[in-house]
Amino acid sequence: MTESSIKDLRVLISGAGIAGPSLAFWLHRVGIHATIVERASSIKPVGQNVDIRDLARKIIHEMGIEEVIRSKATREEGVLFVNSENKPIASQAVDLKNGATITSDMEIPRGELACLLYDATKDDTDYILGDYITSIEETPECVKVQFEHSPPQEFDLLVCADGVGSKTRSLAFVPPSDPIHPLHFWSAYFTIPLTSSDGTWSRWYNAPQGKWIWLRPDLNKNVMRTLLSVSNPTH
Repeated sequence: MTESSIKDLRVLISGAGIAGPSLAFWLHRVGIHATIVERASSIKPVGQNVDIRDLARKIIHEMGIEEVIRSKATREEGVLFVNSENKPIASQAVDLKNGATITSDMEIPRGELACLLYDATKDDTDYILGDYITSIEETPECVKVQFEHSPPQEFDLLVCADGVGSKTRSLAFVPPSDPIHPLHFWSAYFTIPLTSSDGTWSRWYNAPQGKWIWLRPDLNKNVMRTLLSVSNPTH
């Protein structure tokens, strides 16, 4: 494939979370224009913390978004492991040099990161929001795609970047009889107001019988991000 033919590629990405816009960014860097279709009518500013670690640190630096990510980081200083009376029994401070600790020095809510990636790609990528793929037909020449609301289009490549429950993937591949297997582990995520007594460290409590709670301060948003989990592997 020649350089000119590569730049003529028509690429459709399903999903405007983290992976989809990231791919669109790098496709544009090599001259390939991408289209992203997202079922939600806007970029969803929701989700728990994302740690920027290892190779991802180099990638965001090359993308030119490292400083803005740092400016929107939660600024959590570390994690305190506490007992049932909320008394610390162990701690781990954030590694400010490499972020190689439970709390990363670059830790940003998933929704904030998704919005940043959208802003970094919206001028060079066609976004179809509030729509989704209903039909895929692969031919020797292209992939014919039909949408619920938009007119049908033809692409050279379709990328599924829309999560573990992707319906697009089931259109492209024959699904197994039961693609999702329960592990009997349940979690709930939500935020509560940050108070003056909460401090800048997160608090992690493990209770008997597979229960635990993790309270994580987000000083950028002035909220406490809460994770409750319970497991029952013998269920």
